[in-house]
Amino acid sequence: MELDYRHPIDMWSLGCILVELHTGEPLFAGRHEADQLEKIVEVKGMPPVQMIESSPKAKKFFTLNGLDEFGQKKYELRSKSVVKKRDLSQIIGVNTHGPNGRRLGEPGHTVIEYLKFYDLVEKMLEYDPTKRINPIQALQHPFFAPILQDKSSEESSSSSTSQTSNSSGSAVAAPSAPNTTRTDVMKD
Repeated sequence: MELDYRHPIDMWSLGCILVELHTGEPLFAGRHEADQLEKIVEVKGMPPVQMIESSPKAKKFFTLNGLDEFGQKKYELRSKSVVKKRDLSQIIGVNTHGPNGRRLGEPGHTVIEYLKFYDLVEKMLEYDPTKRINPIQALQHPFFAPILQDKSSEESSSSSTSQTSNSSGSAVAAPSAPNTTRTDVMKD
């Protein structure tokens, strides 16, 4: 749509990447610009009116289709293909423990964990860049809490680790455990 690109677009991209890593398929696999937009609308619905109207390519992709019940302009995609609705929670597999139930019974793949993942991705895929989650907020999201707790407990245990001596008798800190991450969560 050729709108202003700034840092929030990176969060959108990260949301797409997380879903692709989880499902093994691109979330918005368009063959060209118009098809890409259709794929986005299938999952996210129509972009906000102000976003459409501020796009230099609005006339290429959208047509005005009257007013809604509140008197607001209503747009539709210019393409002639029927846009089928795709539900992000079904794509992720929130209620099935992963796409096609692939992770049923595995640790870290409860409905609660999937709901956290879904919520994080939804916030990353917010149309309005001013409302989209930023990197700091994303890292503070409940989805990452187990990772941050693991890291926090690792740091506290490594700081309380006893010191050892090197060959010259000087005290040196004992090596800490390698940095671990929670790779089991949402990985397919």
